[in-house]
Amino acid sequence: MKPAVWIGVAVVVLLIGGASVGGYSLYQHHMSDDVKRLLLAANDEHASMVEIRQYTAQARPLVRTRRDREVLGELEDAMALYASVSEDEQKDREEFSDTMRNLGNIDNEDDECYGRFSKLMHLGKRYTEMDVKEPKELLDHIHEALEEGKECSDRQTRESEARTEREKSNRNLAFKDLNSVRKAIGLHPLPKA
Repeated sequence: MKPAVWIGVAVVVLLIGGASVGGYSLYQHHMSDDVKRLLLAANDEHASMVEIRQYTAQARPLVRTRRDREVLGELEDAMALYASVSEDEQKDREEFSDTMRNLGNIDNEDDECYGRFSKLMHLGKRYTEMDVKEPKELLDHIHEALEEGKECSDRQTRESEARTEREKSNRNLAFKDLNSVRKAIGLHPLPKA
């Protein structure tokens, strides 16, 4: 064969190879119809968390393209973040309930932070009722228990504040991921609440 023929064959092979690579790359950037249909159902405003999990579980084995995997991953990340926010909010409600129940009740010996202080105060009251001065060791223990209670209360406050910040951050990340999914499947973004 002449060199011109070899060059022509090489050009044709390169064009076919380039078209194949380009076609495959283009294919990887689109969403499969089955996955898109399930993600649309998961984004229905009336879908419960259970239904959303079912839709994502059904979509997982249908993933064919890189875009399918990315968008499904974003939805799963958003749902995990919303679940984390929900758990943190539940913990906040429980702590608030405990605080309200214990508010003004320093005599609660079961209180996590001030229980030991309360027990020692009751013991100190017995000395007062008997008209006897409390021993210095008891007063030292009462003061120590009060300081420990304050440290515990401060730690709980810091944990609550950190949880609140984490809730805010997770909610924003989930919102961003969810709107990215909605854009990928052709829905309008959710309005910022």
